[in-house]
Amino acid sequence: MEQASEAKPFCIHCVSGDIIPGTPRGTEQTIGPYKVYVTHPSSGAPADPAKVIVSFTDVFGLELVNNKIIPDLIADQTGFTVYVPDMFHGDSIAQDAVKGMPSTAKEAKAQSFLTKVTKFLSTLKEESGAARIGAVGYCYGGKSCLVFNARGLVDVSVACHPSFINLSDIKSLKGPVLFNCAEQDDVFPTSLRESGAKALGDRHDAPPHEFKVYENTVHGFAARPNLAEPLVKKAFEEALEATASWLKAHL
Repeated sequence: MEQASEAKPFCIHCVSGDIIPGTPRGTEQTIGPYKVYVTHPSSGAPADPAKVIVSFTDVFGLELVNNKIIPDLIADQTGFTVYVPDMFHGDSIAQDAVKGMPSTAKEAKAQSFLTKVTKFLSTLKEESGAARIGAVGYCYGGKSCLVFNARGLVDVSVACHPSFINLSDIKSLKGPVLFNCAEQDDVFPTSLRESGAKALGDRHDAPPHEFKVYENTVHGFAARPNLAEPLVKKAFEEALEATASWLKAHL
């Protein structure tokens, strides 16, 4: 059986996938020194300013239209405003991954982005007046939403097929967290998922948590799905609904 320590930091599915059709309806704003995609519920109903959602993207950042369309859908299904920071500052690491950047260099670069986004979260609270922040993260962004959960910087998290994580990331969680997991995933393998579930299950003070596994999926299905494939489309829609339900229930 594969050991949790053997989880890979990156795989081919981290830098591949499909485009979600549609046109983003949000706007790009500046919050502090950060470019941010901001989207509100399409219903036009005023969102509660005390509760907001931050979406942490995969390695493609705001350059990929999916990373704007999915937050639009989350805003609609939750009724909350969603903020998507350009945490790469235009320096997406997708191309670095394609070029074969060594894993240690990828991880070092990824860690540097966590520091930048910490500053974004504090600025967001100051400028928006939000009292509670929910976070959803995809692939690399899943690492962000878990780290900030453990640090108490976000109140509730949804990690969709997260990458770069280890068992200590899961053990340290403070707020409610949902894991949307791919059935086949080298960077968040079954062994790590099961070890994480056991670690939280053994904690008397563990936050509400759930690990949902979606059949017939691979890493990246919730971020860059091939919607022409019925089973993938079904998993994408179910994961999106689960994400919205979790955030609404715990935020």
